[in-house]
Amino acid sequence: MSFRRSVTAAVLAGLVAAAVTVVALTYALGSAPPPREVPDAAGSDRVQAAITGLRRSNVYLAPESRDRLSRAQRRRVAGLAAASDPQVYVIVWTATPDGGYYLESDALEAVMTGLGRDGHYLIVDDKAQATTDDRGASTVFADTDLLRGRLPMALPRYLTAIDKADPVSTDDIPPEDWGGLGGGMGAGLAFATTGALVLLALAWLGSLLRRPRGDLVS
Repeated sequence: MSFRRSVTAAVLAGLVAAAVTVVALTYALGSAPPPREVPDAAGSDRVQAAITGLRRSNVYLAPESRDRLSRAQRRRVAGLAAASDPQVYVIVWTATPDGGYYLESDALEAVMTGLGRDGHYLIVDDKAQATTDDRGASTVFADTDLLRGRLPMALPRYLTAIDKADPVSTDDIPPEDWGGLGGGMGAGLAFATTGALVLLALAWLGSLLRRPRGDLVS
């Protein structure tokens, strides 16, 4: 078998392997068991308590976290959050797997929907892990590392950064939704397959260009 035919066979084998992989993954995703039911965060008592608290003040401290800010500190933080542009809504609580929601981001989205006010929303847990989101026509960004340290100093530091941040229109933020796990895997597979085929094609063309002219016509 000539060298050119060997390369052609290798390219065809790569195409067949890519097709088989696509079919196998498609079958696996289609036959996989349905994902477990995710609890509705809007029905969480914890989320509803946060919504009620944020209607009265821009800062809500869950019962287990009330000792993290004194009354004076809470008033100061609430004043900064209310005066910020955009307004900031702060939730302070302890991370728990029994909150009645799957992810902290689910809880935050339910709070934003339930409260119905535009602004920057923030959850800070007992490990200084922050979850943020925005509701409205624009969004703002600040480094959540500013929230590390003692809360009476960390929260004002973060709120000041939010107030100074330049808002970004949500229309300028590209979507990142690939259609869930299956869509993400399918997109990754498509990129990988396309890259492999391009590399095979370039290798084949390169081999033809490197061969003596007499071999090309044999």
